[in-house]
Amino acid sequence: MAPKNTYHGLNASSSVGALKLALQAIDMGDLLVNHTVRVKWYDSDCNQKSALAATVSAKSNFEPDLFLGPPCSSAMRGVAQLASYWRRPVFGWVSNDIEFRNRTIYSTLIRLLGPLNKLPDVMRYVSKMFKWNRFSMIHDEAAPYVAVAVAIAENKDTTIKSTHEVSERMEDSVIESIFQQVRKYSRILIFAVPKHTLRRYMVVAHRLGMSSGDFAFLCIHGDLYTWQQLNDEVLTEAVWRKNDTDDQGARQAFESVLHIIMPTLSAKLSENLDILVNKMKNKENANWINFPPVSKPDAYAPYLYDATLTWAIMVDRILKDNKDPSDGDIMFKRTANFYQEGLTNFIVLDAEGDRLLNFWMLDMQENGRFQRIMEIKYQVKKIVANTTVRGDKLVRWANGKYGLHNAPPDVPACGFENEHCREDFTNTIVGAVCGSSFVLVVAIIINIVFRRYRRVQLLRSMIWQVKFEDIDFVTALLHGSVRNSFKNLSRRRTSSNKKKASRTSSGSGGGVIISSNSSPPQFHKPDGGAMFGSVAYVRGSLVSVKRLNKGNITMTKDVLHQLNQLMELKQQNVCAFVGASFDPGRILLLWEYCPKGSIQASFF
Repeated sequence: MAPKNTYHGLNASSSVGALKLALQAIDMGDLLVNHTVRVKWYDSDCNQKSALAATVSAKSNFEPDLFLGPPCSSAMRGVAQLASYWRRPVFGWVSNDIEFRNRTIYSTLIRLLGPLNKLPDVMRYVSKMFKWNRFSMIHDEAAPYVAVAVAIAENKDTTIKSTHEVSERMEDSVIESIFQQVRKYSRILIFAVPKHTLRRYMVVAHRLGMSSGDFAFLCIHGDLYTWQQLNDEVLTEAVWRKNDTDDQGARQAFESVLHIIMPTLSAKLSENLDILVNKMKNKENANWINFPPVSKPDAYAPYLYDATLTWAIMVDRILKDNKDPSDGDIMFKRTANFYQEGLTNFIVLDAEGDRLLNFWMLDMQENGRFQRIMEIKYQVKKIVANTTVRGDKLVRWANGKYGLHNAPPDVPACGFENEHCREDFTNTIVGAVCGSSFVLVVAIIINIVFRRYRRVQLLRSMIWQVKFEDIDFVTALLHGSVRNSFKNLSRRRTSSNKKKASRTSSGSGGGVIISSNSSPPQFHKPDGGAMFGSVAYVRGSLVSVKRLNKGNITMTKDVLHQLNQLMELKQQNVCAFVGASFDPGRILLLWEYCPKGSIQASFF
C-alpha cells in the first residue's frame, strides 16, 4: 500500500524492488513450502481517505491475509483500525508514530521500523551518559518532526523546559528570538528538523554566541538515510559548507552538534541491494499483481524486505501449529520474543509488536567530517552502547576538549540567573560591622580623651583668674551709681537687727576706707570686724568684690573644677561669677554687680 507519488523520500516504485526480492527469497527458500504467496498493490496516496478506500477495496476484491503498509502514519491510522476490526494482521515498515503503541485500537499492528515510542529510552540513556536532565526542543512544523517531538516529550525522566515550532519560511529575527528564549532555560537543545535546514539554525546560534562550548545540540529527526545519502550529506563537510560567508561560523557551530540517527546499511550491503533490485526491474510473476515499475531503492526499502520475510517466518510457524495465519490476534502473539537475523541487522520484537531498533551517534571530528562514535543497541530487556573510539576521545566538544566528563552541563555552574553564585556578603557585613564598631569605639575613646584633655586644659587655663592689678577700686568709688548702691547697702545694714553697725566718718562723710595695703574699699562694723562688701571695675565691667579671710588657697583639682563650674553657671536670676584673684594675702571673689541691690533688701 505504498503511495504512487513520493512522500518523505519514498514511493511505490522505490519500495517494490525490495518487495520482489523478499518474495523471490520466499519462493526459493524453505519458507511456506507448497504455499503460494499472491501480492497486489493498492495506492494509499499517503492520505487517510485514499487509504481507507484502498483497504475496503482490497478486503472486498482480494481477501488479503496481510495488509503491508501504508508507510505514512496518516494513512496507516485508518488501515490499522480496520485491520484490527477484521482481525487481519497489518505490518508497517515506516509508520512509526507514537500513537500506534495503543494496542487497544491497533491490536493487530506489527512494526518493523523502530517506533518513535522507543526514543524516550534512547533519551534516557543519553541523559544518563552525559548527565543531562534539562532540555529545550525545536521541531519543524511538518508532521514527521512533530511526531518526533511528541515522542521525546514522553520521557518523564527528563525535563523539556520549552518547545518551539519552526519552519523554513521564518525570518532569522524570529529564529533569534526563539534562541533567546531557549537560552534562558536550557543549555542542551534537541532539534527535530530536516537535515537541510539545520545549518541555518546553527548559523543563527553561532551569531548569538551559542557555539563556544557552553551549549550542546542533539539532532534527532527520525529520518532514515541510504548509505549514499549518509556519506554525501551527513558525514561530509556538506552538512555545514555551502561556500558562503557563513561557512566558518557554521563549522564552529556544528562542533557542538551530535546526530542521533537510525542505522543505515553498510556500504557493501547497500551496493549489493542496489544491484539485486536493479535485476528485479524486468522480473515478473503472475502472483505479483498490479506492481508499479521498479526504481532505485529508498532508505526504507530494506525494512520492507525484512517486514515481508518476518511475516513469512511467522506464517510458516503458525501453519506448522495448524493455526490460521490470517488471524491477526494469533499473529500478534507470535511477536513476543521474536528474534531473527535480517537485512537491517537483528530483528527483535517486543511483546507489543514493535521492533527494538538500534541508533547511531555521530560527532564531528577535527577534519570537519562527522563520524559514528557510538551504536546504541536494544536487547530484549536492556539497552547497551558500543563505542567505536576510545572512551577518553569519545566526544569532541566545541571547546576542543574530549570525553564525557567534559560535556557542557545542562545548567550553568552559576545557574541561568546567577542564582547559585550570589555574592556572600556575610564576611563583608561582619567586616563592616566590626570595622564600624572599632571606629566607633576609637571615636568614643578619642572623644572622651579629648574632652578630658580640654577639661584639663580648661582647668589649667584658669579663665576665671583675674590679676589684682586689673581690679580698679578707685574708679568704682567715683562712680555715682556705686555711691547710691553704697547708700542702699548702708541703709539695709542699718535696718538689720542682727548687729549694730557704726560708721567711721571720712572727710566726705561716707563710710569708705581705702586701706594702706591697697586692699579693696570696705564697709566695716564700728568695732572693725569682718568686711561685708566692696565694688570695683574689672575689664570695663562693674563687679562686686568679696574678700576671703585666708592667707592663701591651694589650687587642687576640685577647687579648679568648682571655679570653672561657677564660670559656666549662667542664669538671669543668679549673680554671675566673674572671676577671682588669689594673690597671697588678697583672696578676692568677683561677682556680677547688681545696681538695684540684693534680693535681701527687698525683704528687709
